[in-house]
Amino acid sequence: MVAENEPRDAWRFPLLFLWLLYLLLGVQPEFLFYALREAGHVTTQRAFVNSHWLVYTAWVLFLAWFIARRGLRLGMPLQDAVGRGLRVLILAGIAFYPIGLRDALQISQVPDPGLRNLLLVSAIAKVVAFALLVLIVAYYCLATPRPLPPEPPRVP
Repeated sequence: MVAENEPRDAWRFPLLFLWLLYLLLGVQPEFLFYALREAGHVTTQRAFVNSHWLVYTAWVLFLAWFIARRGLRLGMPLQDAVGRGLRVLILAGIAFYPIGLRDALQISQVPDPGLRNLLLVSAIAKVVAFALLVLIVAYYCLATPRPLPPEPPRVP
């Protein structure tokens, strides 16, 4: 993803910090939703949207759009850029899915073993997807820019 010739040595770590903040806020969309609503002094009766799913959907779609758009700016074919965006969409959908940390910590209290295993697998999948997103963002922010390789000649 980092192939443009743009000097960003001074911005690497602030950019990484902002992306990590973005990812950490996306892990708990309910908390962010209620914090934003509280900061805006919006009551439940006057709220335009009474669900945290809007924050969840916006977080996931923005990250996928950013990755696809970045791929297009780097000169990737449309199919490859959209493919990367869709992969990040799936990863972000799993990582940002609103299963709170309290829910994950209460897995041992679920009496049904099938449901307990399902919740455990979903919590593990969420942690793995979040780790992959952090790696993608860290690579994007910290990798050294290099020029794109030349395209091979097209045979008619």
